[in-house]
Amino acid sequence: QSDIAPKGESEFAKRIRELQKNKKMESKELLELIQDNLDDDEKLRLNEMIRNGYSTQDIIKYFLKHGKGRQISEFETEIRRILSTQNLTEDQIIELLRSNLGAESLLRMEQM
Repeated sequence: QSDIAPKGESEFAKRIRELQKNKKMESKELLELIQDNLDDDEKLRLNEMIRNGYSTQDIIKYFLKHGKGRQISEFETEIRRILSTQNLTEDQIIELLRSNLGAESLLRMEQM
């Protein structure tokens, strides 16, 4: 089980702790959460660390201390807030996204 200590934590570590929502996570789950929030360069570094045999715990500690993470848009922040506070059906979520996406993003979403 992995815990993130709040004392002196980085902004990235705070973000990860918030995304955990006080849920205990296995190291592998926590590493996946961290990976999902890294920028492209940091993802390359993480893959390099895995290839070089670093332990999951060492990788987690490294990124919680040194990670900056990807930039989160206001749109993503707002959508996450809505999703965490409302119990929406899949159709309602799709409609919410459609009503807030630009033409190019809508086209990409339709192609999925």
